[in-house]
Amino acid sequence: MKKKLIALALCVMLLMTAGLSTALADRGPSQSEMAALYSMVNAANYQIALMVRTAQATPWDDVAWVQYSTNCVARNVQAYARSIGATVVCEYEYYYIDGQYVAIDPLRVINV
Repeated sequence: MKKKLIALALCVMLLMTAGLSTALADRGPSQSEMAALYSMVNAANYQIALMVRTAQATPWDDVAWVQYSTNCVARNVQAYARSIGATVVCEYEYYYIDGQYVAIDPLRVINV
């Protein structure tokens, strides 16, 4: 009889611990993490805007450079967002650069 009670108590404790650990795992990003993410997104969008203006102002064909550079900036921010459990999306906007329309992707945070 004692063995059954001890086994039952252990099972209950195990279930409570498992429930608590899953509740803590789904907590989402903290306020400081989200503030850092918004700061990173604003800085990245500012860098992207500067790159677009620079590409528009130069006389040579630098479309490949601006696309590569903006993708690198966006990837760094998206990696941080994934690490804290947030979502950042790229919403393409078209800019006229060197005689053609180019899709550039400023970032936006999806509320979690």
